[in-house]
Amino acid sequence: MSNKKTKNEEIELNVNDAFAIKDRLKLMAGKANSEQEKNDLLMASSLVETLLAIYDAWGKSKKTVKKLLKSIFGIRSEKVSSNNSNPSEPKPGNAAAVAVADGVADMAETSATTSTTGDSNGPLTPPLPPPIKPSSGKKNDKEKRAGGNGRNSADDYVGATEILLKLEESLRPGKKCPDCMQHPLFKKEALKIIRLIGHAPVTAIKFIMEQSGCVCGAVFTAKVPAEYQDLYNAGKYGPSAIASILVYKYLMAVSFGMLSKVQSMHGVPLPASTQANKIKEHALDVIKAVAGVLKYLSANAYLLGFDDTIIRLLEKRLTTTKAETNRGHGTAVIANHFDDYDNVIVLYDFDYNKHAGDVVIDLLKLREKDKDLPLLISDGLEAYKDCKNSGIDLNCNTHARRKIIEEDPEQKTFIGAAIVGCYQNIYKNDRHCKDNNLSDIGRMKYHNENSKYSFERIQAIFNIIAGKVGPSERPKLLADFNIPEYIHQVEPNDDLAIIANYFLTRYDALIKVMSIPGVPLDTNYVERAIKAIIRIRLNSLFFENLESAKYSGEILSVLETTNLNKINVFIYIEFLITNKEKVIKNPKNYLPWLYDKDDAYKKLYWEMVAAKNRRPANSPEYPFSEQTHSDKLTELQESG
Repeated sequence: MSNKKTKNEEIELNVNDAFAIKDRLKLMAGKANSEQEKNDLLMASSLVETLLAIYDAWGKSKKTVKKLLKSIFGIRSEKVSSNNSNPSEPKPGNAAAVAVADGVADMAETSATTSTTGDSNGPLTPPLPPPIKPSSGKKNDKEKRAGGNGRNSADDYVGATEILLKLEESLRPGKKCPDCMQHPLFKKEALKIIRLIGHAPVTAIKFIMEQSGCVCGAVFTAKVPAEYQDLYNAGKYGPSAIASILVYKYLMAVSFGMLSKVQSMHGVPLPASTQANKIKEHALDVIKAVAGVLKYLSANAYLLGFDDTIIRLLEKRLTTTKAETNRGHGTAVIANHFDDYDNVIVLYDFDYNKHAGDVVIDLLKLREKDKDLPLLISDGLEAYKDCKNSGIDLNCNTHARRKIIEEDPEQKTFIGAAIVGCYQNIYKNDRHCKDNNLSDIGRMKYHNENSKYSFERIQAIFNIIAGKVGPSERPKLLADFNIPEYIHQVEPNDDLAIIANYFLTRYDALIKVMSIPGVPLDTNYVERAIKAIIRIRLNSLFFENLESAKYSGEILSVLETTNLNKINVFIYIEFLITNKEKVIKNPKNYLPWLYDKDDAYKKLYWEMVAAKNRRPANSPEYPFSEQTHSDKLTELQESG
C-alpha cells in the first residue's frame, strides 16, 4: 500500500453558494431522522456560518494587514505607471489627452470583474490593466547614480592633520635633474596621501612636566612652550571637548552612557555624569542666549512649519500609573523667510505638556505687533485648531496623498491612479520651478497656471465620492475632468468617504501654493527635523526631568540650526564656548551665519531684518522684495 498523500481536489466556492449551503443544512436538520443527525447538520451549518464571518472580517481587516506589511517592508513606490498615469492629467482643450484617458478608462471598465469598493450601484473602482514593464536597457545620464561611490579626494579631508614633507635642497625647483643632469627641475603640484587613524571622540593630551625641589620647600616646574599655552590654559575640559560631547549627544543621539563606554575603550575616561555637568558649566548659558535670538527671529518669520512627536520623562515614568499616559510632546518648528538671505531656523521645544500648536501660539507672542499674520503649515491635526487663528493655515499635501496610498497601495484602481497621477503632475511642476530657479512669486504663478487642473480634478473626484455633487452638476463634472460614469457616492463610513472628507475639509489649506508665494507643498522638511527627536528617544529613551528636557531642546535648536545652514557645528560651538562672555553680552551678533563676519556686515544684516519687519503687508512682493540687502551683503563678504 502506498503511503503517498493525495492532493485534495480544489472546489471553487463563492459567497452566494456558501449561504445556500448553510440554508440547506438548516433545512435538512429540520427533517433529520435522529437527534444525532440533526446536531451534526446544525454543527455543519454553524461551521459554514463561521467561515462566512471570517471571510467578512478578513475583508474588513485586509487593509489593516496591508498597513502592517507596509510598515515592515515599506512602500515600493508611490508613482503611477506610464499606462495608469494617462487618466490623471487630461487638460481642457487637449483632445488627444482626453482620448487617451478615455481609452484607459474604457479598458478599466471592460476588464473589471469584481468590485474593490462599491454598493448596489455596481463596482466603484474596477482595476486598471497591469502596468507594462519598461524594456531593459542602459541607463541614461539622468538615471545614473550620482556621487563618487564613497570615494573622496584628498582636499575633502579638511579636518586632517597636515604634515608637510619638504624636498631635499638638491631636488628643489631650479636645481639640475639628478637623473639626466641636463634640465632644471620645475615646480609640480604637491602629492597628497591620506592615512586614516582611529581615536576616541574626545581625546586627551597629557603634559608631563619635570620638577625639581629643595629641602626648603621650593618647587620648580618646567614651563609650557608658547605653542601649547592656549591648550594648557583652556583647562581640563577645553571648548573643543565640550563641543564634541554636545554634537555626539544631541546631533548623533549617542547617550552619555554609550559615549562613556567608547571613551573607556580608548583609554580616555569620560564618565556620563561628568559630561552632563560640564555641559551645564561651560555651554548651557551661552547656548541659551543664542537660542533666545533664534526664537525672536522665528516668531517674526513669514513661514512656520511645525510638527510634534513623543518624548518621555524619567520622573513621569516613575510616578505615573499604568492607567495614565507617560508620554509627552516634543515639538519641532522650522522658520523660513525671516531675513532676505535664505537662512533657516529650527526650534525644538520639549515642554512635555504642550503639543506643537501650543508651542507655536507661545512663540508668536514674541512677534512684532504690526506684522502681518504668518503662514503656518502642519499636517492638519485637529489638535492644532487653536493655533490656526494665529496665522494663515496651510496643510501638507503628502499627508493627503498618503491616505489614498494606504487605500490603494499599487494604484490598481481608477481613483488611486488618477489622484496619485494628479499629485505626480503637481510635484513635477514644483521640480520644474526648482530646476529653473524660479522666484517664489514665479513659482506661485507657474503652479497657478499648471497645477490648478490637477487640484480641481482631485476635488471633483472626492466631491462625487462624498456625495456633494447634485444630479444636475454630475454630467458636466464627469465631462470636464474625464471621470468615468461608474464613480459614484459611497457610504459615509466607507474608507474612501473618510479620505474624501479629509481632503475636502482641508482643500483651501492644501492649494495655497497657487495663491501665496513661498508656500511649500508639504511638511516633509519638518518631518526630517522631527527625526532628531526620534533618534534621541530611541537611543536615550527619556529625559530625567522637565528642566533637562527644556534645555536639551534649546541645545538641539542651536546645533540643528547651525547644521541646516551648512556651517561647521564643531567650530561654531567651540567659538561660542571660547568667547562665552562676549557672546552672552550681545548674542544677536553671534548667530551661526554672523559669528565670523565683521561689524559692518552684522550692522547691515540687522538693518535688513528691521526693514523686513517694517515691509508693508499689502506690498505685491511681500515679503519677497526684489530690492533687498542681499547684494550688499554679498559685496561686503567678497570685499572682506
